[in-house]
Amino acid sequence: MKFYFFLFLFSIHTFVFADGKLRLRAREHFQWHRISLSEPTSSLRYFGLSNTLNLFWEEPFHRSYGLAVGPMLGSASIQSHLTPEFGSKIRQWIIGGEWKEYPFKENKGGVFGRVGIGATALQTGGSLGTLWGAYGYFGIGYEFLIANKVGINPEVAFRQSFYETGVSVSTLTPSIGLHFYVF
Repeated sequence: MKFYFFLFLFSIHTFVFADGKLRLRAREHFQWHRISLSEPTSSLRYFGLSNTLNLFWEEPFHRSYGLAVGPMLGSASIQSHLTPEFGSKIRQWIIGGEWKEYPFKENKGGVFGRVGIGATALQTGGSLGTLWGAYGYFGIGYEFLIANKVGINPEVAFRQSFYETGVSVSTLTPSIGLHFYVF
């Protein structure tokens, strides 16, 4: 409960104190998940398409921060053997806070980093049902500005999620975002 209260306060801070403008952003991902079960030698691998929606206060090409939610669409299919605990498809839901920063403060585009923390639910498709936990996120990317109005953002990120019953998920997620600007 304390964690959700923190997210609520973070969201309120975002809406009240930011100097930029409120924006809705989306990223499309291809994700590789490695699920480690409570037994140290047991792991499963999944892959698939997913997405994340961000409701951000944004100062273009300087920083953005706000709420991240996903996936609206997408699930992952198994790459390894089936177990009774996990089915042939999984879905990993996230809700949390993210901060995106452009360290070199270029006028249009450039290198950026992104960090995030939040709550997560893993729909296993097997006997474990839905597991609840927390995650951390770290990504790095580059924004290309095209015709002064469209930003294309390739990014590579890593998310580590920890769930009840000792299950953890390591996710590698290359993604692309498409941003529209009005200057």
